[in-house]
Amino acid sequence: MKWLEFYKDKIEEKSLGKVISMMKNVSAPLSTLKIQDLIFNANHFLFPGNGVYIFYDKAGVPLYVGKCSSRSFVERIPAHFDLREEAWFNSFLKEYKNARHSTDTNYKKSAKQIFKDCSMSLLNIPNPKSKIINKMESLLRATAHPELNPTKRKIDSQKELKNLLRN
Repeated sequence: MKWLEFYKDKIEEKSLGKVISMMKNVSAPLSTLKIQDLIFNANHFLFPGNGVYIFYDKAGVPLYVGKCSSRSFVERIPAHFDLREEAWFNSFLKEYKNARHSTDTNYKKSAKQIFKDCSMSLLNIPNPKSKIINKMESLLRATAHPELNPTKRKIDSQKELKNLLRN
């Protein structure tokens, strides 16, 4: 799996629409995801492994935008697939199940379907203490319009990211 890197890929210099396009272009099927993909990018160790991510359906439509600011990708992404009802970090799995009106009482069928049909992309943002991660998640949700965690806020995708991040 290839990640985008905020500074190396000069994300701040792009329009929001371009960033969304870039993220979609590097998305990889969840069925091929390995733990090492959440730690390394092209054999380079990514530290601390924080940033934003997008889950897509099989047609490439954004389903869910999330962030990793207090936890790393290797901690946060697998937590989305916790099959326990009382788990509170499995929001993508719960929203997916509810949106599909599944009668799946233990999330197993929904999890299998996600791994069969969905893909994901990651944008590494090296400084988890910066406000960029929270802002990026908010901006991506307002522009990509994910099916499972939409926001009422709308932002023009042609706006340059560097201007949006300053506000």
